[in-house]
Amino acid sequence: MAGAAGADPARIPGIHEELRGGARSLPEILTSEQLVTEAQLEVARRFAALNQPLLSGAGFAKYRLVKELGRGGMGVVYEAEDRTLGRRVALKILTGVGEQERFEQEARLLARLRHPGVVTIYDFGAESGVPYIAMELVEGQPLDDVIAGMSGRVKPSPLSARLHGDLRVRVEIVRAAAEAVHAAHLAGVIHRDLKPENVLVGPALRPHVTAFGLAREVAARTR
Repeated sequence: MAGAAGADPARIPGIHEELRGGARSLPEILTSEQLVTEAQLEVARRFAALNQPLLSGAGFAKYRLVKELGRGGMGVVYEAEDRTLGRRVALKILTGVGEQERFEQEARLLARLRHPGVVTIYDFGAESGVPYIAMELVEGQPLDDVIAGMSGRVKPSPLSARLHGDLRVRVEIVRAAAEAVHAAHLAGVIHRDLKPENVLVGPALRPHVTAFGLAREVAARTR
């Protein structure tokens, strides 16, 4: 089957009854009625599986998953180990169906950025049709969590406690993040989703701007 042609509208009531009555499973109906191809269905199964937490130690492409770091509308991020190079990475795996183009653009735009305040991309590929991005692993907290700890809304982390009484350092973190975003602008990349939760701050107090999933490419500017 080269492509999914779509079901005859007159068949829809019958298909509905078959599904309700359990005469055929949803995957069987989707493929036999040419709503999707077998290949498309297999990719959909894998996307569905990835929306469930994967076990620590599981393999994905050339990476061994260590633990889940977070998930959003487009993907889930794991701490992982590159089994070839022995390097720890942040592995972002696409879980949002229909987001492949935007995910690929995120990888392409990250690859053109070179700045200590922007996470570095190491690898981009696909495992059984599911795309992934391997990036620099930043040991730190999202800035919104740090702020919540300083305000007392949540129990403060050591980083929150450290920054609570030091306005100079807090201003320096914001300045460094702004410099990273400015460098991206000079390279022709507009982030479009800049907010505290997309800025990671580590023990060295150096911020890293992340989450370029909504970024847009524009003409590069000269300094």
